Amino acid sequence: MGLRRRPFPAEVVVVIEELVLDGVSPADRLAVAAALERELERRLGADGSSAALAARGDREAIDAGSFVRPHGATPGAIGEAVAHSVAGALGR
Repeated sequence: MGLRRRPFPAEVVVVIEELVLDGVSPADRLAVAAALERELERRLGADGSSAALAARGDREAIDAGSFVRPHGATPGAIGEAVAHSVAGALGR
Protein backbone atom coordinates (compact mmCIF):
# COMPACT_ATOMS: atom_id res chain seq x y z
CA MET A 1 0.00 0.00 0.00
CA GLY A 2 1.56 3.25 -1.13
CA LEU A 3 0.98 6.69 0.27
CA ARG A 4 -0.69 9.24 -1.93
CA ARG A 5 0.17 12.83 -1.37
CA ARG A 6 -2.73 15.17 -1.36
CA PRO A 7 -2.05 18.56 -2.81
CA PHE A 8 -2.56 21.29 -0.26
CA PRO A 9 -4.77 24.15 -1.34
CA ALA A 10 -2.72 27.03 -2.62
CA GLU A 11 -2.76 30.16 -0.54
CA VAL A 12 -3.37 33.44 -2.27
CA VAL A 13 -2.63 36.66 -0.44
CA VAL A 14 -4.04 39.89 -1.84
CA VAL A 15 -2.76 43.12 -0.32
CA ILE A 16 -4.53 46.31 -1.28
CA GLU A 17 -2.22 49.17 -0.41
CA GLU A 18 -4.39 51.91 -1.80
CA LEU A 19 -8.04 52.06 -2.75
CA VAL A 20 -9.39 55.33 -4.11
CA LEU A 21 -13.16 55.66 -3.98
CA ASP A 22 -14.11 59.12 -5.16
CA GLY A 23 -17.58 60.12 -4.09
CA VAL A 24 -17.90 57.53 -1.32
CA SER A 25 -18.61 58.87 2.14
CA PRO A 26 -15.75 58.37 4.64
CA ALA A 27 -18.40 56.97 7.00
CA ASP A 28 -18.98 54.11 4.52
CA ARG A 29 -15.33 53.12 4.07
CA LEU A 30 -15.34 50.24 6.57
CA ALA A 31 -18.53 48.76 5.11
CA VAL A 32 -17.07 49.01 1.59
CA ALA A 33 -13.85 47.32 2.75
CA ALA A 34 -15.78 44.51 4.49
CA ALA A 35 -17.88 43.84 1.39
CA LEU A 36 -14.77 43.92 -0.80
CA GLU A 37 -13.00 41.41 1.42
CA ARG A 38 -16.02 39.06 1.59
CA GLU A 39 -16.54 39.11 -2.16
CA LEU A 40 -12.85 38.57 -2.97
CA GLU A 41 -12.74 35.60 -0.59
CA ARG A 42 -15.82 34.17 -2.29
CA ARG A 43 -14.51 34.69 -5.81
CA LEU A 44 -10.93 33.61 -5.20
CA GLY A 45 -11.89 30.65 -3.05
CA ALA A 46 -14.28 29.10 -5.56
CA ASP A 47 -13.59 26.26 -8.00
CA GLY A 48 -9.84 26.02 -7.57
CA SER A 49 -9.27 29.70 -8.26
CA SER A 50 -6.57 30.00 -5.62
CA ALA A 51 -4.50 27.20 -7.18
CA ALA A 52 -4.81 28.77 -10.63
CA LEU A 53 -3.80 32.18 -9.32
CA ALA A 54 -0.91 30.80 -7.28
CA ALA A 55 0.41 29.05 -10.40
CA ARG A 56 0.67 32.43 -12.12
CA GLY A 57 3.17 33.64 -9.52
CA ASP A 58 3.74 36.89 -7.72
CA ARG A 59 2.66 40.19 -9.15
CA GLU A 60 4.02 43.48 -7.98
CA ALA A 61 0.86 45.36 -8.84
CA ILE A 62 -2.32 45.14 -10.84
CA ASP A 63 -4.53 47.85 -12.23
CA ALA A 64 -8.14 46.93 -11.53
CA GLY A 65 -9.34 49.89 -13.56
CA SER A 66 -12.44 51.78 -12.62
CA PHE A 67 -16.18 51.34 -12.48
CA VAL A 68 -19.19 53.62 -12.52
CA ARG A 69 -20.92 53.78 -9.16
CA PRO A 70 -24.66 53.82 -9.64
CA HIS A 71 -26.37 56.68 -7.82
CA GLY A 72 -27.51 55.50 -4.40
CA ALA A 73 -25.39 52.33 -4.41
CA THR A 74 -24.98 50.81 -0.97
CA PRO A 75 -21.51 50.34 0.55
CA GLY A 76 -21.97 46.59 0.07
CA ALA A 77 -22.72 46.99 -3.63
CA ILE A 78 -19.69 49.25 -4.03
CA GLY A 79 -17.43 46.71 -2.30
CA GLU A 80 -18.76 43.93 -4.53
CA ALA A 81 -18.18 46.03 -7.65
CA VAL A 82 -14.58 46.74 -6.59
CA ALA A 83 -14.04 43.01 -5.90
CA HIS A 84 -15.37 42.21 -9.37
CA SER A 85 -12.84 44.61 -10.91
CA VAL A 86 -9.96 43.23 -8.82
CA ALA A 87 -10.85 39.61 -9.57
CA GLY A 88 -11.09 40.45 -13.26
CA ALA A 89 -7.66 42.06 -13.19
CA LEU A 90 -6.29 38.95 -11.49
CA GLY A 91 -7.69 36.88 -14.32
CA ARG A 92 -10.51 35.28 -12.39
